[in-house]
Parts: sequence; structure tokens; C-alpha cells
Amino acid sequence: IIDSIESTCNLFNFTDPFKSSIVFVGLCVLFLALVFIPTRYMVLLAVLGQYSSTFYDRYGEVIFGKPRVSTDREDSSNRTTKDESFDPDFAYKWMMNMINSLPTNEDLRRAYFWETRRLGARENEKFASEKRVARLERLWKARWHASVEVRSNDEKEQAQSHWKSVFAVLEGRRFIFWASVAAFDSGELATGFLVLAGHAGITTISPIEAREIPEESMLERAVTIFGKGSNEQQRLTV
Repeated sequence: IIDSIESTCNLFNFTDPFKSSIVFVGLCVLFLALVFIPTRYMVLLAVLGQYSSTFYDRYGEVIFGKPRVSTDREDSSNRTTKDESFDPDFAYKWMMNMINSLPTNEDLRRAYFWETRRLGARENEKFASEKRVARLERLWKARWHASVEVRSNDEKEQAQSHWKSVFAVLEGRRFIFWASVAAFDSGELATGFLVLAGHAGITTISPIEAREIPEESMLERAVTIFGKGSNEQQRLTV
């Protein structure tokens, strides 16, 4: 009962603009009808309509013509069609369905709560992104940064090498990468780096690595970087 009362109250405060508009238009039509049509005429028309409907149901076939003789199957089919085509409680059911489909105050509270959570998450992500970009441009003087997938090509790790997502930064002659964007934002140590000095450069990926890339469009963006790692020469496919 309380839910029905709350849904009825929300029908008039434009929680659902379409349904509230229907109700307000109906109230305006009713107001204009009561202003221009005397109430006694409206009561008279309602009583005459009810009386005419009852009179026609009882004596209409006798007065306007003898009904056609039909079989039991036809009578059953006609009754079924008549019952399906006319429902005396149509207006009441339509109104109750409209009210029950409206949210209650608890439904609105939960919807606003989760919408606020999503909006807050988007705002926090936007703020973190702006802070990260400012940090990279002003403090790190980074030439390039992005989230990429890398594959280690060290001979010691060749059997266990696999693709993994990292956050990479190109700072001067150093290619540095972290396990994730969150790891970089929190100030954790870098997962690895390459010094692009001496015997260093960029080359194309090997056929074996090309077969491991699922999408053909990604082959144009895949490169192999080689340079000095933490202990020795190292190759990374990005």
C-alpha cells in the first residue's frame, strides 16, 4: 500500500515526464469540461449511457432483429471474441499498471545513489587523468606515454614470454613501463626500462610474434624496441 501511495505521489512530480504529462493533460481537459459543461448535463449523460448500455444488452436483439441461429462452437467463439475485445475494467487496469510501473522513493534513492557513484567515478578518473598528464609534461618532460601491450623477448624468458598490458613512458632516451596506470599514479617502482643509447633502436617484429597478434590491424602498430635493460641488452615488442 505504501509503495502504491509513493508511486501515485511520483505521478504528479514528473518522475516519469510522459506519464505525468498524460495525467496533467487529462486534468486540464476535465477542468475545461467542468467549466463549460453544466454538471447536471454530465451526470445525465453518464446515467443515460449506463442505462442505454444495459437496455441494449437485454432487449437490443429483440428490438433490432432476431439473432442468427448458430452452433455451440460458434457461440463459444463469439463469446471468446467478445470477452477479449471488451474489458469493462480496462481503464482501472490501465491506471493501476501505470501507477505500479512508476518508481517508489526507495527506487529513486537507489537509482540516484548508483548514478552518483558512477558520476563520482567518472569525475575521479578525469581528475586523475589530468593530474597524470600534468605530471608527465611538467615533471617528467615525457615525449610520449600510453597504455600498451608488451612482450618480453629475453632468451632467458623466451619459453615463458607472453603479452601483458603496461603503462609506458618515453622520457628522453629511456623507455620506462609500469604494471598499470594505477601503479604509475601511486608512485610504485617501474616494472622495467630500456635505455635507448649505444646499440639501441627500433625494428619490425618477427613472424612468430606476428602470429601471436590476434587482429591484423594491430600489426601496423607493433614494433620491437631493443636497448640496454637493467643488466644486459633486452628486446621488447610493443
